[in-house]
Amino acid sequence: MNMPAALALLVSSSSTTTPTVPGGFIAWLICWSQRRKEVGGFLLFYYWQVIGGVLISLIFLGIGLQTYVPESYTESSAYLLNLAAIVPSICMLFAQAMVAIMLLQNRTWKMLKLLRMAIVVSILVEVGTLVIEFLYLKNDLGMLLGALSIASYTAFALYFFLSKRVRHVFYFHDWSEAVKGIYPERAMAQ
Repeated sequence: MNMPAALALLVSSSSTTTPTVPGGFIAWLICWSQRRKEVGGFLLFYYWQVIGGVLISLIFLGIGLQTYVPESYTESSAYLLNLAAIVPSICMLFAQAMVAIMLLQNRTWKMLKLLRMAIVVSILVEVGTLVIEFLYLKNDLGMLLGALSIASYTAFALYFFLSKRVRHVFYFHDWSEAVKGIYPERAMAQ
């Protein structure tokens, strides 16, 4: 499954789980150039996204540590709502990253199913976060980032359910042969 560059950049642009636009563009170029490798193309782009998301989340956790201190809030309900909007998303991102790394080490269909489930749960968590942002926190930036996260996770879920590469790498284990039909080598100009 190939994804057009514009859609890849849109999905990677400003979510808390993804690098920013210049990073997303550079990532897409690198991943596109590696598309013939077993973990290349959009599969490599997924790994760039999830690991980049973990790193960015760690940076923002360090910067915004006061966000997680109850004394920073005048009402305990605002503190609890903020935690409910942030913590599950971060936990799912870290869980997804751990499963994704385990999948690289143990390339089995069973592990892929676990990653698919983690991505689907991440979508559900982001929908819940978006509802909290919309109904209670009224944070426009939070709603935008939540919507972008849902779009990104949905694109990756579709990829992991529909991709030929994913089937060949994790089920058939025959990417070295399948790549010739999916990405045929071009004849060299004489």
